[in-house]
Amino acid sequence: MVSRLRSETNLRVRNKKSGLKCQLTSNQWAGLYIYPENNPQGWRTDGESDFTLETEEEDDRVIIRGSGHDKVGDFTLTGHVDRNTTVRFQKHYTSHWWEYTGSIDPETNMMFGRWGVHQEGGGGYFAFHLVNKNDEDVDISAEDQLDNINGAWSGFYTTTESGTSRRCEFQLDGRPGNNSDLLTIKGHGTAPTGEYKVSGVVSKSGQLTFAKVYGQHTYLYRGTLTADGFMKGHWAGKGASGTFRFGHS
Repeated sequence: MVSRLRSETNLRVRNKKSGLKCQLTSNQWAGLYIYPENNPQGWRTDGESDFTLETEEEDDRVIIRGSGHDKVGDFTLTGHVDRNTTVRFQKHYTSHWWEYTGSIDPETNMMFGRWGVHQEGGGGYFAFHLVNKNDEDVDISAEDQLDNINGAWSGFYTTTESGTSRRCEFQLDGRPGNNSDLLTIKGHGTAPTGEYKVSGVVSKSGQLTFAKVYGQHTYLYRGTLTADGFMKGHWAGKGASGTFRFGHS
């Protein structure tokens, strides 16, 4: 039986293998999506994207419905999250729609995966985080994160497929976003693969999603700021994926 629509109540989705729980809240999410590498727009990201979700619990899954806005325009979305944290939804604009398929990370309350035309998603990547994650436990504002994000960063990113680690350096500049609980970040950097630009968002609780944009392709990074001054998480793009750990230089 379907329960009543919940606009304020938190719903939890359990990862059966790990025993971890992921909290789905009927509230605001934000993040980025990037285009497939074979797309003419593969070198860019559409920047800050945010939306609000409502949740409705069924026996074996959670129904999600919402609406939001990004650079393309206004959109609505409908879909569901399985009990094993698999998420599927359709993102509808006025004249077209896209299929999103992925997972929810129970530790960071971030949803991520692939998007495209087909039901299983396509060549593009996405990552969104819950804007108000743990707000009741966070005494700082988004602007208070400026000192934690601004300045020079350096560290390593590792490719899962090959095990190769590469060093990169970049500069970040944060400023208040359209949402008072978010910072938008811009920057630029260098790596063995060349120079790149950075664009993304940071929540006041320290979740971050950003894109590294090279001349012809883009990589999507998702993770968290740590209490000891690092950022760490996962990245994906151009058919590859891996982990990263960066610190203030």
